[in-house]
Amino acid sequence: MPGSTRTSTRITHDSGVASERLVERVASSLGATRVLLLLVDDMGGLAIAAEKLPAGESAPVLLAAILPWLDEAGRTRRARLRHGPAGVARGEQRSCVVAPLVVGRERFGHLYVDVEGAAGRFGAVERDLLAALAEQAAVALARSRESEQHAAELMLIDGIHQGIAARLDFQAVVDLVGGKLGEVFGTGDLSIWWWDDREHTIQRLYAIEHGRRLPVVPPAPVRPGSARETLLRTGVGGCFGSHAEQIAAGIGGAAPGTDWALSLMAAPVRGTRRVLGHLTLESHVREHAFGDGDLRVLTTIGATLGTALENARLFDETQRLLKETERRNAELAVIGSIQEGMASELDFQSIIDLVGDKLREVLGTGDIGILWWNGVDDEVQSPYVYEHGVRLEQEPFTMTPGRASWRILREREVLVVRSPSEQAAMGFITTPGTDQSRCAVGVPILGSSSVLGGIIVENHDREDAFGPAEVRLLTTVAATMGAALENARLFDETQRLLKETEQRASELALINSIQRGMAAKLEFQAIVDLVGDKLREVFRTGDAGIWLWDSATQRVQGGYQFEHGARITTPTFHPLPGTAFHRVLLERLPVVAGSREEQAAVGYGHQLGTDQCRSAVAVPVIASDKVIGTILLEDHERDHAFGKSDVELLTTIATSMGVALENARLFAETQRLLNETERRAKESSALSDVGRDL
Repeated sequence: MPGSTRTSTRITHDSGVASERLVERVASSLGATRVLLLLVDDMGGLAIAAEKLPAGESAPVLLAAILPWLDEAGRTRRARLRHGPAGVARGEQRSCVVAPLVVGRERFGHLYVDVEGAAGRFGAVERDLLAALAEQAAVALARSRESEQHAAELMLIDGIHQGIAARLDFQAVVDLVGGKLGEVFGTGDLSIWWWDDREHTIQRLYAIEHGRRLPVVPPAPVRPGSARETLLRTGVGGCFGSHAEQIAAGIGGAAPGTDWALSLMAAPVRGTRRVLGHLTLESHVREHAFGDGDLRVLTTIGATLGTALENARLFDETQRLLKETERRNAELAVIGSIQEGMASELDFQSIIDLVGDKLREVLGTGDIGILWWNGVDDEVQSPYVYEHGVRLEQEPFTMTPGRASWRILREREVLVVRSPSEQAAMGFITTPGTDQSRCAVGVPILGSSSVLGGIIVENHDREDAFGPAEVRLLTTVAATMGAALENARLFDETQRLLKETEQRASELALINSIQRGMAAKLEFQAIVDLVGDKLREVFRTGDAGIWLWDSATQRVQGGYQFEHGARITTPTFHPLPGTAFHRVLLERLPVVAGSREEQAAVGYGHQLGTDQCRSAVAVPVIASDKVIGTILLEDHERDHAFGKSDVELLTTIATSMGVALENARLFAETQRLLNETERRAKESSALSDVGRDL
């Protein structure tokens, strides 16, 4: 409407010198007193482009007076002749002609002329002449506008090509075109849409309304039979100049969060093989704001944009594949270095430390933990834990059903938690003495047939820090680590069995040598000394003792005692209830005291004149189902010096010693009886000789 205002949505044009010449030509051709050239301005209203008025008169005043006639000419699109005021003589009337400047459906403005009755009078001839001049002026303006549109189009296309040359990514090209469209069309209401033809969804990539940028929204289905579907299928755009036209085309209404435009124009974004989307310009201030020329320009821009977006998408895809390849190569290098390191390590803890250190380096993190599970009960070990770059020592913990460790180890899940709230929902708990992380990822370590443990990586700085690449790397490393740990476990078990076999062989050799020595000895003390010397030799100790038990007197005496490598003698004593000797001799139980605290707990003390040891072991010596003594070993330098194998070896030696001592006792008793018999025989023979002599 004349005098109305709107946000600019059309390419501007400049009347300049041509407008002044047109006014002079009209004035001279018609002998007009007044001439106004009114052009539709950039805001949709009418602006005075040129004028010829008598001195002292105001063009705006004249424009305000003739606005109703201009409205009529805009509606009828025809020139109109008027004489006035009515009821006065012809010589006192003013003749006025208004002719619209129209080409097709485009209205560029109006020509107004008048003449005072004293100077002449216009008729049909002057009206038709002014209409012809207005038609010529409109064609010239249309050509000028097309030239300006073409220049603006070239400027926009050049900007798009510059963006492509700069290797902008997909969204950057979209943003560039959106900004250029807003500049060229002088509008704050436009949008760029992308069509996924396989899913048949449409997504808004760029939108401004009333000059304000709107957020990107998720894809939405294309409504069958709508104007949008027709545009995307046929590749033919269109102008919809009113709400009624929009409703008739199946557009109707506004998208959520936006206003319904009075008029709009849409053009396809064409690729090499299909329509990729569409461009939309809107006007929220007037109907029929766009014409065929605007649609031609927008369609051309859409074709250029389609090529640019296809190239940008291909460039993005190439870059993505390149980065993916580089990332995969980096992952393979990491995995290769871990595998190489694990191949040279057959120690269980060394493999865990190697993998943990490498993952901390590759992921650039100081927050990682490796869990170990025996696969039987619910207790989990933590052989490798770092937080904030500091290594922690953590006690074993028990898994709880539904918690993160349970899901990773028991249910073999890969867990990715992006925020503290998700951690709470997934059962991640903070170990006492540690901090709450912002996000975490956990993967199981799988062996050939079972779960061996898990790897958990945390981030304390930001949420959602772990993506598919990190999960893939951890999963691959965990699988490789599982095989290496199984190999290490098998190697450890083989080594353990080998050492145990060697140990059993050495024990048997020791027992055989002791038994051979004892078999060659039939003297009680000699057997005790033999066993004691052999024990000091085998255990490489200078602290050993063999105590003998007299059940008749309930006292203990030292049969063999060494301390710090020197032989000593201690008095006999009576073992009190609750002491270690009482348990060994009367309860027939081995006693192992690994520290001085354990010695106090089991009642193990030291004799007067001797030193208190750090750890000790004592086993009973049994013969003919009777305890006849005890073997004792001590260590004065370290705690827990004696283990299960030492107790087993000492018990075996004590059993053999018991048999040998019992045999020695029996031999000594036989010898005593034999000597007694010989003495008695000699006595009887002497008595017989005396009797005969008597």
